[in-house]
Amino acid sequence: MLADIAALLEIKQESVFKIRAYRKASRTIQKLPEDILKVYQENRLKEIPGIGKNISAKVAELLETGSSVYYANLKEETPEILIEMVRIPAIGIKSARAIYDNFQPETLDDLAQLAKKRRIRNLPGMGAKTEIAIIRGIELLRRGSGATPLGVAKPLAEEIATFLNSMPEVISVDVAGSVRRGKDEVGDIDLVLATDYPKKVGETFTKYPQVKEVLAEGETKVSVRTWLGSQVDLRLVTKDQFITTLHHFTGSKEHNVRLRQLAKEKDIKINEYGILHGEDRLMVKSEQDIYKTLGLQYVPPELREDQGEVEAAQENLIPELVQLSDIKGDLHLHTDWSDGVNTIKEVALAARELGYQYIAITDHSRSLKIAGGLSIEILRKQHKEIAALNEELAPFRVFTGVEADILADGTLDYPDNILKELDLVIASIHSNFRMDKKVMTQRIIKAISNPWVHFFAHPTGRLIGRRPGYEVDIVKVMQAACDYGKALEINSSPDRLDLRDEHVFQAKERGIPIAINTDAHDIIRLPEMLYGIITARRGWLVANDIINTWPLDRIIKWLK
Repeated sequence: MLADIAALLEIKQESVFKIRAYRKASRTIQKLPEDILKVYQENRLKEIPGIGKNISAKVAELLETGSSVYYANLKEETPEILIEMVRIPAIGIKSARAIYDNFQPETLDDLAQLAKKRRIRNLPGMGAKTEIAIIRGIELLRRGSGATPLGVAKPLAEEIATFLNSMPEVISVDVAGSVRRGKDEVGDIDLVLATDYPKKVGETFTKYPQVKEVLAEGETKVSVRTWLGSQVDLRLVTKDQFITTLHHFTGSKEHNVRLRQLAKEKDIKINEYGILHGEDRLMVKSEQDIYKTLGLQYVPPELREDQGEVEAAQENLIPELVQLSDIKGDLHLHTDWSDGVNTIKEVALAARELGYQYIAITDHSRSLKIAGGLSIEILRKQHKEIAALNEELAPFRVFTGVEADILADGTLDYPDNILKELDLVIASIHSNFRMDKKVMTQRIIKAISNPWVHFFAHPTGRLIGRRPGYEVDIVKVMQAACDYGKALEINSSPDRLDLRDEHVFQAKERGIPIAINTDAHDIIRLPEMLYGIITARRGWLVANDIINTWPLDRIIKWLK
């Protein structure tokens, strides 16, 4: 209640000292070592630092009656939607006030629609990134605690790590756990931090604005829950424990068990506190040292799932996994010709700024009217604009393309005589998701067999946390890709990450080429290529497995 009062006072733009008093009182009570009810019953409320006459009266009222007149009046004076809005991490008090004053949304659904219709980006200090964060934040608030998509957990973890690293008392800090391993959904967020002042750092961590609730607070571990519902565990260690603790809490549990088994055979003890060989403590300056001590090749975090990586490391067979710097272009992009935000030239310039050699413009085909699908006439007009742009931007290359809908019978949304005019044809599904598994699989295979199709996009149709994907025999789809010489996509959108990692590994075993693309509808999402790279690494891919790591001359040859 005290925390909510502080937020309501901030919305009303009351005195900063008053707001601070309620916020401080909230945190003080939260950290009390004894039950607040007991303190009240023993008439000791005013002994609590920061709990003055006014606040202690409101606490007493709440404990006696279960409610507070002051709190109720504040809530009545403040639109409920404003209270809900400030709980979304993407929206501060000023932003919430500006959105409300301009649009008067009545519900979070109204707010989500404003973001989806791109109306918020025009307000001062906001943009497309704010809209994306609002949509995801609303979904996560409704989902509550539990699994968090990597696309939310990773930025949150890195944001907190950056905040902590700014403290002079912090020696080093890093993200661990399933976020570091790059799992598409994560449970708790783990951070490991080295410091000589654990108490001070821990207390500062609990005051981070994203923290909703402190779950546990000690000298070696502090656990909090954020407004997104995610639990964040901060491990506080000494400098000499940092590497082994980071390795231990990166996991996975199964990977660590395998390493401990190997260590035991060599009379080595390995845990989060260090490495002992008999009575001698071994020096560990990096995670590479841990694996070297065990006679193993270094295993990157993304592979630490006990799925053959330890055996491969024993034989020095861990491949040099693909890196973001290997990417030469993005082959699945949307523009304002269909449902994207930016012009073709804006997309091309942004891609060139990233160091790419090429991109493909793949707006939606004509049947997807809700996404502004292009008629044949408009598609050909787009080709003329791209041709002119290629003359201007050479040697950078913009390929003509389309994301062609696979219709219910497996045919594509344009006839073959149109498809053959394009540099690149993507086949994908956006309708009739509830087909029988056998029928859906046949539908996809028929589309893949079309001679003008280059690759099949977001192959299972899943949306992480929102839609499980359609029923499909992915093994048969992979076999069709093999038979017809087609590629499959890893869609880098954090909402999709489709193909998922285990399917990527299976595709690699079959020699199927992979395209990693962002499917970006806005240039601010071009950096999401990173998430596709993480998925590819979890699937053991090297650069040559991925068509858009190839230089321009090679990709042109492949497309033809």
